[in-house]
Amino acid sequence: MASPSGPFKSDRLIAVRFQRTFLVQALSTDALEAARLHKRFNAPGSVPITGVLFVDLRFNAIHHMRGSNGALWPSLIEKAYAVGRGQNTYQGLESTVGLAEAMRDMTGFAEEEHLVNVPGDTLPEIAPERLNTWLSQHGRRPIILGSPPNAPFVTGNHTFAVIGKTKTTVTVIDALESTPTAREVVVPLAEIRDNFHEIVRGPG
Repeated sequence: MASPSGPFKSDRLIAVRFQRTFLVQALSTDALEAARLHKRFNAPGSVPITGVLFVDLRFNAIHHMRGSNGALWPSLIEKAYAVGRGQNTYQGLESTVGLAEAMRDMTGFAEEEHLVNVPGDTLPEIAPERLNTWLSQHGRRPIILGSPPNAPFVTGNHTFAVIGKTKTTVTVIDALESTPTAREVVVPLAEIRDNFHEIVRGPG
């Protein structure tokens, strides 16, 4: 991934604020302009970016994911996160950030447990009663599930948000799927541990 070359005017900058503070590159080589921009964007967790999105040089295509209503702001948040947490690359995010880490950066809070036993890991395997409680809270706090590479029912190595639960099923949404019809999946509760190995609960 690469960002199109500048220079960019400072009045086109956008600040995205996270719950953690990241080291970001200087916004200008001009001392007066850098000082003005620093004053404008010097808020805890603030990552300044331009509205220009990254380009995948392999396909010469803009790297972005629009919301279901066509909104572009999710891509701008993603770019700011790549700049701040990924040290200016999407590849940096892929190699260093786990589900709970990302949740803490975005919301300031995260609890993480495993749905299956992982030998040698310090995280506990979540008990059935606790799992049911967490999943039932999806309407009041974010609940995120992570799938393993060989998930039988959902896309492997993806992150899913819980958006519904009954006594026998869990409805999840995968924002990375390209078509709206593929994003929402209903998983039988009896098969949830086969399809997801991590669960993260955000703030309530």
